[in-house]
Amino acid sequence: MQFNTFEDCQVGMFIGGGRRNAVVGNMFRGCDTALHIDNRGSGCYNISCFPNCPGNCDASTIWDKVGLNNSKNGKLLALGPVRKQYTSGPWAARFPELGELLTVGTLGDPILNVIASNSACGCGAFLPKQYNASVIEKRYLGVVTNNTVKAKC
Repeated sequence: MQFNTFEDCQVGMFIGGGRRNAVVGNMFRGCDTALHIDNRGSGCYNISCFPNCPGNCDASTIWDKVGLNNSKNGKLLALGPVRKQYTSGPWAARFPELGELLTVGTLGDPILNVIASNSACGCGAFLPKQYNASVIEKRYLGVVTNNTVKAKC
């Protein structure tokens, strides 16, 4: 998400979890919150989180489909064949960081995101208080740098 302009928005940009999102070079003007980020995707590993899912959608089946059948409450206990698949052979050569991504944090957390070189003016907040730069960097291993925030445009 790079080089966009958001004007007079309740929330300019919204990240509800995920890994390696890059929010770079954006302009936020008059937004209530320039960039909202949270971990809403974590902790929901039961059928109540997928009310419109057709067919067999219990949590064990959903995670089994992507090879994470050894997960419990989102914590990856053992990846077995999945880990081997993504840490060797052609996957490891093309995407060397992929093996690491499968072992960091909880599924649904906003991990390893970069928020850099953005400008905000006239916004109520650049980031939400509970997910400030310190939390993003320390808890979620992200980078928040070189952002400019001004009270007025």
